[in-house]
Amino acid sequence: MATNLEFINQTKATSVTSLDVTGVFTAKYDAYQVHISLDTDAAGYFEIRLLQADDSLANESKYDISSLDLKSNTSFAQYKFANQNGGVGWRGIGGYVDDGDGYGITVNIFNPFADDKYTFGQAQSGSTSGGNLFGTKAIGVYKSTQSIGGYRVICSGNPTQNYIIATTYGVK
Repeated sequence: MATNLEFINQTKATSVTSLDVTGVFTAKYDAYQVHISLDTDAAGYFEIRLLQADDSLANESKYDISSLDLKSNTSFAQYKFANQNGGVGWRGIGGYVDDGDGYGITVNIFNPFADDKYTFGQAQSGSTSGGNLFGTKAIGVYKSTQSIGGYRVICSGNPTQNYIIATTYGVK
């Protein structure tokens, strides 16, 4: 993967349950890198839901993920989810957010705007859970050739996020 990042957008919000980042995926790049940080006083699975080029939810039941949870206080755990719908998207691609002080994730997204290829994601996140370190490595695919223009950041159960900051880069 190329190492040159070109800044596209930074979107911030406070006291929200989700954040939509729209119009960031275009034909200019095949690969993107997204950095997300958030804080919540609740718990839930981190989710990325893809948005079509017209900003509507990519809602087909074609989201698959596989994740490896790496916890400092116990053995690792592996999760696989297949054919999830757009209402959950890539649920678990960023692990479990538990009182997300200091939660952060980097997601590499490939081919989102191409209308002849699937959209792939590769993620790595870090946070704490119950006072212990919690890392996640995951991959995801959206098995549709829809043109994707953006994404939604949300946690399962729709808890209020104290803040969400999403920064999107194109990869040269």
